[in-house]
Amino acid sequence: MQIARSIIINAPLEKVWNILAHDFDKVDAWSTGVSSSGVAKIETTNTNAPIAGRVCMTAFGKCYELFEMYDEENHTFTYKAQFDKTPPGIKSGRNTWSLEAISATQTRFTMRGQSEFNLFPGLFMRLPMRFFVPRVLKQNLEEAKHFIETGKPHPRKLKAMQKASQPISTPKAV
Repeated sequence: MQIARSIIINAPLEKVWNILAHDFDKVDAWSTGVSSSGVAKIETTNTNAPIAGRVCMTAFGKCYELFEMYDEENHTFTYKAQFDKTPPGIKSGRNTWSLEAISATQTRFTMRGQSEFNLFPGLFMRLPMRFFVPRVLKQNLEEAKHFIETGKPHPRKLKAMQKASQPISTPKAV
């Protein structure tokens, strides 16, 4: 299954590339789906990327997003997502991010998500994923755009950060 979504960011290509590619490991600064992130400390895979990839904490657990292709000149890269505990039915997931200069002050950011499923129970996961993946791509594009244009996290990310920092209340004894 392949799904692609794009958004126009009101910023020059190099600024967008610096945040999305050079600060790849800092995705937790802007993505609601990532509570923390950092450099994946593994051997590089000869992709010419400055790092091997990133490790992220998500609602699904720890995820390694490792570069498979990295093209500094053409402003595009592909990474493979590997979860500590892969959801049942999902064989693999990849994402390709590409940037294109629209003008000196605008950049088109495109995400192309690709998922492979096992026969069982993957067959049953295809339909829900057809709805889930486009929504996630759209939200990530919106959140990246907001962060790049304003320098601040999207309101959705701020809300998630606030919710995560609230203390858990304990019930009172009766």
